[in-house]
Amino acid sequence: MQQLSLNSGDDHLTLRADGRLVELVCDGVALKGLEGSLWRLFYRRGELTQAQITANGQQASLERHGDGLRLCYDGLLGPDGPLDASLVIELWIAEGALCCEAELLNRDATALLVELQLPLIGDQGLARRALITTAGGGQRHENFTDYVRGRSRFGGAPYCDADHEGIQAQTLYPGMGAACNCFVSDGGTEGLYFGCHDPEFRATVHLMRLDGPGRDQPEAGFSRHLALPAGSSERFGRFVIAPYRGTWHRAADRYRAWADTWFKPRPVPAWVRRSHGWQRLILKHQNGEVLFRYDDLPRIHDDGAAAGLDTLFMFAWWPGGHDRGYPHYEPDPELGGEQALRDNIAAFQQRGGHVICYTSGRLIDRETPWYRAHGAATAVKRRSGMEVGDAYLFSNAATYDRMHGSAELTPACQSVPLWRQVLHDRVDQAADFGCHAIFYDQLGTQEHPCHDSAHGHPIPYFHQSVDKRALLDELQAHARARDPDMAMGIEILSDCTAQYADFVHGVYLQVDISSDDYRALGRRPKTTGFVEFWRYCFPEVVLSDRDIRDDEDVLRRSNLVVLRGLVSDAEIYRCRRTIATYPRYQEHLGSLNALRDHLAPWLVEGRYRDTCGFTCDGDIEARLFQAADGSVAVVTSQSHLPAVTVRIAVPGKHCTQVEGVGVFRAEPETGIIELEQDALAVLIFA
Repeated sequence: MQQLSLNSGDDHLTLRADGRLVELVCDGVALKGLEGSLWRLFYRRGELTQAQITANGQQASLERHGDGLRLCYDGLLGPDGPLDASLVIELWIAEGALCCEAELLNRDATALLVELQLPLIGDQGLARRALITTAGGGQRHENFTDYVRGRSRFGGAPYCDADHEGIQAQTLYPGMGAACNCFVSDGGTEGLYFGCHDPEFRATVHLMRLDGPGRDQPEAGFSRHLALPAGSSERFGRFVIAPYRGTWHRAADRYRAWADTWFKPRPVPAWVRRSHGWQRLILKHQNGEVLFRYDDLPRIHDDGAAAGLDTLFMFAWWPGGHDRGYPHYEPDPELGGEQALRDNIAAFQQRGGHVICYTSGRLIDRETPWYRAHGAATAVKRRSGMEVGDAYLFSNAATYDRMHGSAELTPACQSVPLWRQVLHDRVDQAADFGCHAIFYDQLGTQEHPCHDSAHGHPIPYFHQSVDKRALLDELQAHARARDPDMAMGIEILSDCTAQYADFVHGVYLQVDISSDDYRALGRRPKTTGFVEFWRYCFPEVVLSDRDIRDDEDVLRRSNLVVLRGLVSDAEIYRCRRTIATYPRYQEHLGSLNALRDHLAPWLVEGRYRDTCGFTCDGDIEARLFQAADGSVAVVTSQSHLPAVTVRIAVPGKHCTQVEGVGVFRAEPETGIIELEQDALAVLIFA
């Protein structure tokens, strides 16, 4: 079998003409005996809707092309006969990584090309290493196999999958499943980086599989959805596969280096940068229950201020209640009417606070006049022409709405000019009310592919994130035009949309722990949540914590907010009460936020550096922040033992002061610190 090799310094690539990677060596890490096909192609013809072609058995030419290799298929063989299509794959080594691009051309009038999976890396090393995804900003799964087997059952009954052909898990960028277009196979001292460096930010699937007779051979790579009829072509890339030595920070550095070519956010208003978070409160619930009136805003401010939270995230301030009535946003007479809303927003902000005005960025209520007039022309459509549906199962003790939902919603296609104008109008409305910020719910994620040809986009439209980026840029600019200090926020974290947001509300999946009895066991609780990946990559993004509720483990979790450099999202009784309901939470968070004010050059204005730049000789939580003058703060905390003593050292620097919350004892001259349970201490090194 023909094979060709490439050498770039000490880096090496060997490829066979049958589409198999024989060997990849980068940064001194060697991947040999790679299994499986480099690619898979799927097409639709007749009643076959998922006809699959792999590199196995295909006729290809392998040649050198410039500084790389080119694999060319002119005609392919599918399960139902020949497919008149060509696939050209280019591979080369650059900056210590394998780079891959491809071009697909369909000439077959009988077939529609619907998916290309490329590049796929089959390697036993995947099973030995942890998997870091960027879901919610970061998730760390210690076992690749367990992750794939667990995720494979999401979204369908077990009998729906062809497990005998492989078990697979997939997440979609941009959105809840992937905040960055990369994932990492991490072994602690070495690993493998998978990145899609696509400057158009098209929707990309991160694919993990278990293949082979025993479904135990790991494979990972990317997939791109498409709809290529005869006579059309599409180019794919750039995909980057990079073995590395060191910690996962090497992989994150590679992604950030690429992001620096496009991530150019506007300066965040100073009040947003200084804020430690908000109380998220629903004024009227979906079932019509009034939780707060407009004249409660001054009290809400004072309850939050005691916790160091100067902002109200104001949900459901319109008639109908939360997740109803969209996009009709008018002051609610039952809550006090328009003048009361204006007066109490002003009163809140005269106390030194800030009000964020909520709006849904994508949902339309099907029971509204707006929907009856414009919904059919605006909603995202499925292949059948039916609207995509959505619902949120809010309930009290009743069961019907909890099981079946109440409000019937549909998402708007972000390419429709009328909808874009609706969102622009919300900026003006919030500014007219005197709010310091406008917020768009759910606008940070990818949408269901839209099939409505009247919208003027390709059919199906897989890349609404492209339109969302342009729209968010417009909305943020509009807010700044109304007031240079007016901020714009979005829900759901993804880098390509966070670029245009002054703050992001959306870190789900970060508070789960391995054991609720960690104190009794005396073990530092391990979390699947790994937002540290995001914070290290994009420390300038103002990002909230989420799902810290009531009085559930609030001391440890609030300490983690400071350790991770997040802002607080106080959500008592699912946004039904203020933080004053739980004085212990209110008091502890108030102490932490006073500390952040005191140490603002590091903890507020400094750059999050995670565990880089210092050493710690004990099993505690510790993170480093770097100030503009080069001095650093190391934030330390522990919650699993009555007391822990450790030594913190920063090469080339000495500890000048120690500040904290809770009970701790420090020897600044040696960097030794003893932390009692739930204490948080900050060591400043100059």
